[in-house]
Amino acid sequence: MRKTKLGLNVLLSVSYVVIIVCVLAVITLSVTSYLGKHFLSNREEEQHKVLEDCASALMPYLEEMEPNYVYEVLSVYARQGNGRMLFVDRQGCVQSDTFCTLNGTKPYSEEIEAVLQGKSDFSVGYHNQKILPTEITKDNAFLAGATDSYWSGYYVRAISSFGEQKGAVILIAPVQDIVKNVGAVTNGLFVFSIILIILVAAFALFLSSSLTSSIRKFNRAISKMSSGKFSARVDENEIAEFGELAKAFNMMSERLENLDASRSQFVSDASHELKTPLASMKILSESLLTQPDAPVELYREFMTDINSEVDRLSLVINDLLTLVKTDKGSETLVIARVQLGEVIKQIISTVEPLARDKHITVLYDYVDVTVYVDELRIRQVFTNLIDNAIKYSPENTTVTVTLTQTITNAVVTVADQGIGIAQEHLPHLFERFYRVDKARSRQAGGTGLGLSIVKQIIEQHEGEITVKSEAGVGTTFTVTLPIAKQ
Repeated sequence: MRKTKLGLNVLLSVSYVVIIVCVLAVITLSVTSYLGKHFLSNREEEQHKVLEDCASALMPYLEEMEPNYVYEVLSVYARQGNGRMLFVDRQGCVQSDTFCTLNGTKPYSEEIEAVLQGKSDFSVGYHNQKILPTEITKDNAFLAGATDSYWSGYYVRAISSFGEQKGAVILIAPVQDIVKNVGAVTNGLFVFSIILIILVAAFALFLSSSLTSSIRKFNRAISKMSSGKFSARVDENEIAEFGELAKAFNMMSERLENLDASRSQFVSDASHELKTPLASMKILSESLLTQPDAPVELYREFMTDINSEVDRLSLVINDLLTLVKTDKGSETLVIARVQLGEVIKQIISTVEPLARDKHITVLYDYVDVTVYVDELRIRQVFTNLIDNAIKYSPENTTVTVTLTQTITNAVVTVADQGIGIAQEHLPHLFERFYRVDKARSRQAGGTGLGLSIVKQIIEQHEGEITVKSEAGVGTTFTVTLPIAKQ
């Protein structure tokens, strides 16, 4: 059985809540610890002062050890300390107790032992005790309304005379009021923490839901794309990072949509280009089959037409194979040092007969430029451009070819004086099977793939090709190629 994984919004919310709980717990412990120590420290200072005063007041009575006077002094300072006062001798035996219940006994506590053994002149300890009527009065201000038990402080102060320890005075006073006050602060912080945690959890859930909402939008868009719907888009009005991601995603989906449309158009156009010569050959062959007694001249004419269609079909197939190799990157360029000016000069010599037939003058102006290119592919580029310029130019015009050099590039322009190309056609001129005038292009023998192949070859050489055209003036193609390094 597949386990259900927690959603990102739940994980984020839980993480935020856990962090806040930990922070609040640390804050609560720190605050209560500080307040407790602060209040107890202040109480210790107050009780220490009471014990010092009591010890000073007892000194005159210790030599003669007058119990009544000792008891009276202890009673006065017991009321000041809001507790119970005891005086013990050096052996720890109680000589006087303001509650008169421990006289003659030896109470034990670490604080008393520390002082009697001389480890410290003043010692404090805290103990939890049950409330007994014989030990504490319920109207004690430090008892803070406790009913069963309370925390009390044992404050012990040594009494010495001329360097000799005479005993110790002990003040046992409740500190339950401090415990209650600190507890109230702790409860308040706890309630505040609960409210804050609820608010943080709600905010974290809202925030994480907002974040995951954007992710869910991407998931839905990706699901649509996986089913072939490349028109899927996501809202770009998101948080900065998601907005940038949405822009990138929309750009990708738009490109995929365009590629899919181009692929569909390519398949359609390729099918049409392949079907046209096949249909012509079928018609011609059927005509011959239905006319077994046709004259030899007719057979020769039809076979010539069939041969032309086969050549046209081969040309389309070869161009398609060239594009496929270029798209896959499986075609390896044979890069060599080439004198570009001489290569173009040879191409012009090759197409010169076609230009003479149409009374077209080809002008060539060039400088010596050395480039590292695949010579066969570069010949294919400029043969296509110059041949097109001649084919689509009217008679008695001029085709101008120039080769110049910049610091980093060789620049070749091929300009004709034809009818030009409308501006709406220029952005699509290098698309596969795109024709400005389909009827005229087929008459000229084009496949609609030449300029696509030219562009890909130029880009393989890290170059660039651009076109400018004006109706009634002519068209100019500009090819830029990196020159060879010295």
